[in-house]
Amino acid sequence: MKIAINTLPLLRSKAGAERYTFNIINELSKIDHENEYYIIVSPVNEDIYKINASNFFLIKTKINTLSKIKRILYEQCVLPFILKFKKIDVLFCPCNIMPIFSPCKNVTMIFDMHWFIEEEGLNKNRLWYIKNFIRLSALRSDRILTLSESSKQDIIRFTGVFKDKIVITPVGKTPLCFLRDEIGEDYIKKIKEQYGLNRKYMFFLGQLLFRKNVGIAIEALAQIKEEKKVLDFDFVIVGGQKEAFVSLKELAQKRNLENEIKFFGEIEDLQIAALLKDAGVFIYPSLYEGFGIPVLEALYYSVPTITSNVSSLPEVGGDACIYVDPKNVQEVKDAILFLWSNKEFRKNIIAKGLIQAEKFNWKDIAEKTKRELVEL
Repeated sequence: MKIAINTLPLLRSKAGAERYTFNIINELSKIDHENEYYIIVSPVNEDIYKINASNFFLIKTKINTLSKIKRILYEQCVLPFILKFKKIDVLFCPCNIMPIFSPCKNVTMIFDMHWFIEEEGLNKNRLWYIKNFIRLSALRSDRILTLSESSKQDIIRFTGVFKDKIVITPVGKTPLCFLRDEIGEDYIKKIKEQYGLNRKYMFFLGQLLFRKNVGIAIEALAQIKEEKKVLDFDFVIVGGQKEAFVSLKELAQKRNLENEIKFFGEIEDLQIAALLKDAGVFIYPSLYEGFGIPVLEALYYSVPTITSNVSSLPEVGGDACIYVDPKNVQEVKDAILFLWSNKEFRKNIIAKGLIQAEKFNWKDIAEKTKRELVEL
């Protein structure tokens, strides 16, 4: 069987879709030596998906995928002809949208439906395209993969597809997880000195999108400082997105927290690993997630975690997190204070976190994904 995997929407960032796709392709190359895989790549990402396996091949396109319009036109108008010419049996699209007139069977990974739930801060034209093409992709796909039961229910609600068409295949440990045991105390000390960290700290990791809701953590810290007259720990924020970065910095200044909140932007995985390993608390107050990879990473690093009680996050965290209403500043504040002060609870929740993190295994996920690809 010939299986094509479309990576054209994926760039070089370390966001969830890119990490998922890299890992699933890598795991498929380990477990499937019978079927042929054709990975459709662009000049932007072709070096990332070079797989050392005799049954994995690259289909190199010349399209500039940095131009979203050119990439969309190519996917919808040119890619179907390539699939037909190569006699592809199944197309796997690991990024929400498939070519609507695909000539073969189709499996589409729809990570989540946040575009239908939280529209603030999103470009209206892009939102129109994504909403309509996700609906069409859901209807025309032979199988839909998604990351959680929460996302499955959202897909059914917003597209009307039957539940039997959707299969849950979550994510496993990320490359960041596998750095955990490589990080020693000397390196942690070096990185903390590099970033000027000389106190204990709370940690956030993720794209600084509106729905990540980092502002509520800042508001909670402001209340703690007002009540205690001092904040005896820092808040380290690691993640990209220029507009949100600026607005959060302005909020920190407004709330008199410019000295306690550290914005590091996007940094290397080794540095993230060092900072995560030494964090006292991890906080992820997102308004909506299809999965919530940073929560899994924090649990794997034995960091006591606060996250939201909405969407998929309780599925990821299990009984190993403190859950809060992501719109309730008081709940967030109380959770932060409790987690810093209760040593016995911290010890218990760390142990539960390690058990929870081990439930997410790439080999099992790849086996399930392969089954859905080859048994259509």
